[in-house]
Amino acid sequence: MEGDKYLISVSNRGELLPENHHHLTENMVSVRKKASQGEAHLGLGLFIVGLIAQFHDGEVFIRNRTDLQGVIAGFTLSSCELISTRNLQ
Repeated sequence: MEGDKYLISVSNRGELLPENHHHLTENMVSVRKKASQGEAHLGLGLFIVGLIAQFHDGEVFIRNRTDLQGVIAGFTLSSCELISTRNLQ
């Protein structure tokens, strides 16, 4: 938990993101290498993740690790109290 938001992230070791990676959460955007361009994809995955996060007052992020040995991706969601239907009667 970070402040009043939950933070969920994953990190890997591997190739770094290209400079244009800031657009990955936009609709129909992909930064795949040319070798994988023949594979069918719509470029909607991270866009949909971003919409879900926004709906829950959160954000999506994807960036190169500070040690430049891989990528870290994640999202935040606002914390909220669960309301029991028994309390609403």
